[in-house]
Amino acid sequence: MCGIVASVGNCNEARFEAALDVITHRGPDDWGVKYFPDDLLAMGMKRLAILDINHGHQPMSDSEGRVWVVFNGEIFNAPELRERLERKGYPFQTENSDTEVLLYLYLDMGIEMLSELNGMFAFCLYDKKQRQLVGARDQIGIKPLYYSQKADSLLIASEIKSILAVSEQDYAICEQALVDYFTFHATQRNLSIYEGIHKLKPGEFFRYDLVRKTFEVEQFWSAFSELADYRGNGNLESDLWEQFQKAISRWLISDVPVGFSLSGGLDSAASVAAASSVGHRNIHTFTLGFRDIDHGELDERRLAKEVAERFGTNHTEMEIDSSDLLDELPKMVWHLDEPYAGGLPSWWVFREMSQYVKVAITGSGGDELFGNYGYGHFLEKDQWLTSLNNRRKLIPQSLLSWLQERKILESTLGREGPISSRVRNLLYPVAQRHPAVSDHFNYARRMEDLFADDSHRKLESPEVFIQKLLDASPDGDLRNSIAMLSFETQLPEEFLFMTDRFSMAHSVEARVPFLDREFVEFALRIPGKIRTGEHAQKALLRSVVRDKIPDSILNAKKRGFVLPYKKWLTEDLKPILNRLCSPERLKEQGIFREDFLQRHEPLVKSSQAGAEVRLWSMFMFQLWFQIHVVNRGTVPDRLSDLA
Repeated sequence: MCGIVASVGNCNEARFEAALDVITHRGPDDWGVKYFPDDLLAMGMKRLAILDINHGHQPMSDSEGRVWVVFNGEIFNAPELRERLERKGYPFQTENSDTEVLLYLYLDMGIEMLSELNGMFAFCLYDKKQRQLVGARDQIGIKPLYYSQKADSLLIASEIKSILAVSEQDYAICEQALVDYFTFHATQRNLSIYEGIHKLKPGEFFRYDLVRKTFEVEQFWSAFSELADYRGNGNLESDLWEQFQKAISRWLISDVPVGFSLSGGLDSAASVAAASSVGHRNIHTFTLGFRDIDHGELDERRLAKEVAERFGTNHTEMEIDSSDLLDELPKMVWHLDEPYAGGLPSWWVFREMSQYVKVAITGSGGDELFGNYGYGHFLEKDQWLTSLNNRRKLIPQSLLSWLQERKILESTLGREGPISSRVRNLLYPVAQRHPAVSDHFNYARRMEDLFADDSHRKLESPEVFIQKLLDASPDGDLRNSIAMLSFETQLPEEFLFMTDRFSMAHSVEARVPFLDREFVEFALRIPGKIRTGEHAQKALLRSVVRDKIPDSILNAKKRGFVLPYKKWLTEDLKPILNRLCSPERLKEQGIFREDFLQRHEPLVKSSQAGAEVRLWSMFMFQLWFQIHVVNRGTVPDRLSDLA
């Protein structure tokens, strides 16, 4: 695992090395730089040594020096690829470096090699013969890759802060990314919060011609491009478990200690069970709890302990006060690079794990593949919800009343017309989990309550954005449409984004075996109703692990830490909130309404649905703005020190 940087057109060595220094947390074990003056090119890396610790130095080249690469991540099918390449006569110099496999696979196949890779990766490769740079981001978007291309210059980096360090220009805030943030809790699409800095989307690669100065981005993989039916030996559950065992075996490859983040949920328990079943020993598990929040049955520690006892793991329980998170907020915001209003507790999980291991296995991806997050109730009724305009008479009175109470029918049949009916039916269950988007249905009014002017009107609304994604859905299966929506938005741009930044902040490599490419492709061949469960959430996965994990895990509802945002915003954070959102500061900033705080604080105190999440989103944006824009990356020791 590494942090990588590449620059074309600006070889200022001091600036370039500063761009590397600022991401030392991503790779404190080693570093390297290579300059190519003829092409005004510099490539560098900061390395976290996980595989072939002694021989994995980067930038790395092939034996003839034709191709050079800086690489972040792991290729988990590298052993098989290496064996194939060795049979062809490629002269490997390292013991088991997957970086070297990447080099010779490129020499063997060119950019078509991307179809062979299974893992989590982002890389930038310089082909001296072809006079081009090529790079890619893994199929699911586990690892990040940002770029800024202008005229005859190009900057590539794992984190935005490196681009800002090497660039000689200031970047304005991207208005579309800002609207997306206040809708989805994180930036979306190929945008970043900065105008002119973009990110490769999952499954994309770029080519940059160093002679013509042309930059092109193409997609090389999509989970939903071809959804063929499942074909197996007739025992779907057995086949699925076998595929997951293979994925776990691949993702456990490491020359350093590995630990498991154990939440007490189905996905993390299944991961530990699979690791045990393939012979992994001395399993170390970690669970987080809050001593000042009474979660009762929602507390993860009791269930996690049952899993740990079942498999005899070396188990560590962490307990903190929720206020401890507030003390760390400035550091979190600095590492995130972009405004983010999602979950925070995993910061502490990775912080604790870093004292014991360098690799952390998480259960991310299980919900998106097998159906959760509260979508199940809607999916049971999708025969009505997909066409409310035409089939209103078919809705039972009980469901009709329920829909009318939540104003779904009115908004669906309202002024915006039939284009939004399917979007609304999909958005509402998302809104249940994310109150900040619960008023998608009143997008224009919500933006008018937020921004100082009406510039948002020229931007693409969340409905249109999501409609485009749904229009690209390859079949009419509502469950596959929802899964695709998650794979395009929430999974890479919120969950995997946060996981990468928080784990790397503590020099820990986070791995997500549920998102193994082969396992994802296998799972998505299973028809939606079977894969996600027609009447119960994650029914297939529960059935697969029924005899493998404790019954208490199987029967437990989905849990999660419900942090005390209202208390924070009205008590603990009140002084800093008042400073960051004062009318004077908002006026000077020129983005938001000066009376934003006065309008929203009463709504939070009266517990209006979604109000505290909207205020929290504003607080986190203003904190980001103060640290990254006003203070230019200077991080205060304490939140109270923020000017």
